[in-house]
Amino acid sequence: MKERLLGVVLLVCGGGLGYLCVYEPLESARSEAPSVSVTLKGAILTPPLVLIGLLYLALGSRATEVMGTREKPTPAAYAIVLGAMVLGFGLYFWLRSALEAHGYDFGGRF
Repeated sequence: MKERLLGVVLLVCGGGLGYLCVYEPLESARSEAPSVSVTLKGAILTPPLVLIGLLYLALGSRATEVMGTREKPTPAAYAIVLGAMVLGFGLYFWLRSALEAHGYDFGGRF
């Protein structure tokens, strides 16, 4: 039960972060706002939070078998988090290119 609650919390946090850091900038660009801001950390952290939240929500107490504990994570946990971080970087660069396609210039800055 504790693991499923953790999954819900992670999923809600990931969804909220995705809304604020991905959806809102895209929506601002669609409404032709004078400027938009993008956060690297928010875009990168959204996929791991959502993915791990779904994992804990779906597996419940068996999630600790896959992920391990905070003190002793499993190799699968490292692979899942690393893969999700790669997805996060992809999301960030996709978001930047989508905003640049709407005419916003970031001046080469991250």
